[in-house]
Amino acid sequence: MKDASPSRYQVGRIGTPDPDNCQYYVLDVVNDAEARFVLRRLVRSYRVLGASIKADELEDLLDSTQAAYVATVEARNPQQQRKKKS
Repeated sequence: MKDASPSRYQVGRIGTPDPDNCQYYVLDVVNDAEARFVLRRLVRSYRVLGASIKADELEDLLDSTQAAYVATVEARNPQQQRKKKS
């Protein structure tokens, strides 16, 4: 396990070990709308750079967490949800 930022996180890697000088920052893709927005932009940047594997992996993560993200947003905004049902 390797320490990450914010300091309450640690990350581990399966397979080939990370270089000693690597650093990680953990983003919450379910509860942080800004993180999702920026990561979508990163997908586009990866595609422009030809890093299709990285782009595909990140896009798959965002797509697989979309339902959980929508549920979180709806739980935070119950009045909007009630207005839509009316």
